[in-house]
Amino acid sequence: MGKLNDLYYLMHENLTKLDELLSKQSPRTIIEDFYFMNSVLHILQVSIQALIDMACHLISELKEKPPATYSEAATILKKKDVLSKEEAELMKKMIGFRNIVVHGYITLSLDLVVRILEEKKYKDILKIAKRIMSYARNKNIDC
Repeated sequence: MGKLNDLYYLMHENLTKLDELLSKQSPRTIIEDFYFMNSVLHILQVSIQALIDMACHLISELKEKPPATYSEAATILKKKDVLSKEEAELMKKMIGFRNIVVHGYITLSLDLVVRILEEKKYKDILKIAKRIMSYARNKNIDC
């Protein structure tokens, strides 16, 4: 298996575990429990980081200039027609969320976490990852 497949598998496994947790616990219960909340944030952070790594790997394989920032990776993927404008903007929002979780730039909105869980917005990570994988396969790039 190639690097993109490995990263996709990591995301898929993490988000499947999140689905399992949500089948047993409500989003409100999760955010009120220190261990559940931190587990969920870790799953989201690792999954978004894997998505960023997929993007950067594809950019490298395309012989493009490496992005100066993670958000620039989404811009490059849009420019290369890997992602739509909406998908690139969504990826940038995910990266911003990841930055808040990792670096604590500002206080994390618990209401936002509840909304992500209730609306299963975390599945958008896999949606974008699938677009990257599809593009890579079509270009015969190591998946």
